[in-house]
Amino acid sequence: MSSAEEEITKVELDVYMKYEMDSNGYYRVGYNGYNYVQVFAQSEGLQRIFWSSSDSFSVVYQGITFYTSIASYSTYTNSNTGETRQNVFISPSFIGDTLVVVGAISSDNYDWVSFILE
Repeated sequence: MSSAEEEITKVELDVYMKYEMDSNGYYRVGYNGYNYVQVFAQSEGLQRIFWSSSDSFSVVYQGITFYTSIASYSTYTNSNTGETRQNVFISPSFIGDTLVVVGAISSDNYDWVSFILE
């Protein structure tokens, strides 16, 4: 089979949270004093999910400020269930903000969630 005949199939990817979603499509997450909230991904079989966010927090160490994304690294889906999860950093300073987390299998196969921290 030549490359022109090959059919490229995207693996399904659904990124979601286990919180109520409002009528605008934003998850509503109440801050409960803990610094992490979970974001989930569902796909087919064993997949590597790369996590990212344009939202960040800062830490000052020895007078130098370091900025870090609230979601980073990668996780693998369970080969039986197709589900994985990622802990996402939150803090009281984010209350009232809309935060976005992206899960990606590749540069053209990704999904995201938007949530408002209350």
